[in-house]
Parts: sequence; structure tokens; C-alpha cells
Amino acid sequence: MNIEWKAELREVADLNEWEENPRTISEEQFQSLKESIKARGFHDVVKIDTDGTILSGTQRKRALSELGVAKVWALVPSRPLTHEERQQIVVESNLHRGKFDFDMLGNMFNTDMLLDMGMSKFELDLLPKPEKIEMDNEGLSKSMDSYLEGSIKQVVLFFKNADFDDVLRRLDIVQTETGTDNHTEAFLKLLESWEAHIHEGTKA
Repeated sequence: MNIEWKAELREVADLNEWEENPRTISEEQFQSLKESIKARGFHDVVKIDTDGTILSGTQRKRALSELGVAKVWALVPSRPLTHEERQQIVVESNLHRGKFDFDMLGNMFNTDMLLDMGMSKFELDLLPKPEKIEMDNEGLSKSMDSYLEGSIKQVVLFFKNADFDDVLRRLDIVQTETGTDNHTEAFLKLLESWEAHIHEGTKA
């Protein structure tokens, strides 16, 4: 059955917090929310179930209470929500705001639903745990000696996130234009070209 939502003016004191709401907020963020409401003179509407249970706006209700605001506009569904619908609305409404209690999400919410809504396996702690690696100092020393004596070495270059993709794109162009097989050979071609340019400039 589809749900229709309508805005109603409700008494702040009549709204109830949902004990299963996994969203959290720091005291600093809460104070910032209060200051924002005072500065703007308005606030976003809250979402509630038909019984007045808050699904989005728990911290706003707390802020409004402390600021002495008696009434708030609330979006109310045309019928009582199922438990799963409540969970979906809570997560969707707060997906890009504040933080979540991920222990509560993992224990009380449907994992497939959370993944479908955009949460990552990393956030939900679903990725395989890496095995504990025992440090072998002797083996590490041998590996370092082998690296230093080997015929292949590695150069590590660091780029800002904003530049990284562009650097790879330009290396791809150099690789294509020079007919080289990989970025290493393309980089060497760039060095050779630069050295030739400097040499020509010196001769001139």
C-alpha cells in the first residue's frame, strides 16, 4: 500500500524519540545546529510516524525544546509504518548527515537493505578481516638485501588526489604516442625527451 505524506503542525513536546534510531551527533554538532536554527529563524521539517515517533529530526526536537520553540512542522504518513519502513526512512533521511551507531545498524537493521541504500561494506564492517602478520626480522632483512642487490628498483611519486587521475591520463597519452608497453617505459621516454630538449637548448 502506497504512503502519502502531509505536513502537520505538531507540539514539540508530543513528539517521541525512537529508541532504535542509530544516528548519533556530537555535542559540538548539536550546538552548531542550535546556532543555525537561531540564526536562520527556521528549521527543516521533521518526519514522524502516525503515533508521533520521530524518524528524522530527533536532534532538531531536542534543539527546539532547549530554544523554547513549542510547535514544529512534521511530515506524517497516511498510515502507520511497518518496522522495516521506519528503518528505511531513518537511514535514508540521515544517510549524508551526522554519524551512525554502526553496532546498532549491524545488530538491528537488515544488511541487504543498508547496502542497497548506499552504505558500504567497509562502513558496515563486512569486509574480511586481514590475517595478523608476524614480523620476520630476519626475512625482512634478507628481502631488503635482495631488493638492494636486484636489477629492478621502484620509484614512488606522490600526487594530490585532484592531480592523480590527470597524471595517469597524461601518461596513457605518452604511452600511446610513443608506442611503449607500460607507464614505466612512457616515463623513461619523458625523461629522454626532457634531456634532449635541455641538450639542444645548451647547444644553442
